[in-house]
Amino acid sequence: MQQCLSCGGTYSASSLDGVSYFHACPPLSAPEIRKAIAANASPLTPAQQQQLATLDALPAPVVVPEPFVPPGDLYLAQLGLPRPNARDENIDPAKVAALRDRTTGNLPTTLAPDALAKSPGLGVKTVAVVGV
Repeated sequence: MQQCLSCGGTYSASSLDGVSYFHACPPLSAPEIRKAIAANASPLTPAQQQQLATLDALPAPVVVPEPFVPPGDLYLAQLGLPRPNARDENIDPAKVAALRDRTTGNLPTTLAPDALAKSPGLGVKTVAVVGV
């Protein structure tokens, strides 16, 4: 198993049937955005901050439905804000084209593991599988 150092996600490089998995970090979640705002590192534009303030100022419902997600959190979740230093292991066609040998059409055999990835992010570390 590998753990992404950008988002903390844990995953296997391939599924049980051998199909390769190429990890891409998800966008920031509402709690992560709230944490950044609290640390004075808001990823929101001024217009987004104003919209969030408007939604957060709405009165609480008299009868709280289960499960209840505050309107501000719903708004933050739908923004799809990219994660800083996001990892995307999917192959970047521009990198393939740039590295391809012009004569043979082959790629170098000594490529680094992330050489063709869209973005290496902060990298990965190997983690032990617990409870299997």
